[in-house]
Amino acid sequence: MAAGVTIKVKRKTTAFTSGELVAGEFGLDTVTGILYSSIDGASVFEVNPAVGENDAITKAITSDTSHGLTVNSPVRPSGVVWVDALADTVDNAESFGIITSVEASDAYTVTLSGYTDTVTGMVADTLYYLDPTTAGTLTTTKPTILGQVAKPMFWATSTTAGYVLNMRGEEVTANEAFSGQQAIQQVVQEYDVAAAQNLTTTHADIDGSDNSFTPVSASSVIKYEFTFHAATQVAGENLRAYFKLMVNGVMETESGTAIYLNGVNADIEVHYAYLVQSWGTSAQIMKLQGREHSAATDSKVHATYSWDGTAPSTVLVRPLLTITEYL
Repeated sequence: MAAGVTIKVKRKTTAFTSGELVAGEFGLDTVTGILYSSIDGASVFEVNPAVGENDAITKAITSDTSHGLTVNSPVRPSGVVWVDALADTVDNAESFGIITSVEASDAYTVTLSGYTDTVTGMVADTLYYLDPTTAGTLTTTKPTILGQVAKPMFWATSTTAGYVLNMRGEEVTANEAFSGQQAIQQVVQEYDVAAAQNLTTTHADIDGSDNSFTPVSASSVIKYEFTFHAATQVAGENLRAYFKLMVNGVMETESGTAIYLNGVNADIEVHYAYLVQSWGTSAQIMKLQGREHSAATDSKVHATYSWDGTAPSTVLVRPLLTITEYL
């Protein structure tokens, strides 16, 4: 039988404050029945063990000089302090609570979950999400743009009260971003190849991959697709090459924008597809750049090999570029 675990709890007749508990330790106010804990040894969580509809888990911060936070602000931890959260990326949207009280320029209370009656300006019976455009704010509109995070934060029961929701946010995927959207503009471009393009160890523009594209809307999503062939310069060797997407001379850095071909025998057809949030309504050049891994792995594009029982011969293959704007 497994041995029991005993948790020792500090006891006193007043509330526990910053610095009175070490990390992982518990303290009980025997007068109010409130249980406290600390995760960092500096600040404390207040947990009311009583079961009731108005329970809440809060965290008091008492040493964040000139924090600038306000009531209603959704926040996320940053070291030992808290900063405004924003639903524009997964990292920025890691919000754990809402500011429900500001005691001083260096002190405030974060409600991590449960009931509060100290918020302002809410609409009763309304769900609020973390806002994707303005840090530290809530919105009644669910984020739907690719890469944003839909994270429910608060359910209002009145203009000044409701429940802080500690729910996991979901990043808006391509399928969700395109749900109900229609293509409003499309460019299809087939490049007439005169010769295979040999790659070097320095990045160079891939022939036929570039287009000066002007979005119709600043809030649309643009799908860039480029289908081409890659091959070794010497038949029978292994292909090792690297490709990246450039928008107006700047490399897109989101996960999945770059592809690396490694160990491919002779040749392969590549279908490159990536989604880019619209940059506005000005024209910018979208293109693919590529290079070979090293001088020992000579690579080329827009060509494949044909074997007919004798020596292999090079066959040119036209690349196809498609750019579609969805709104």
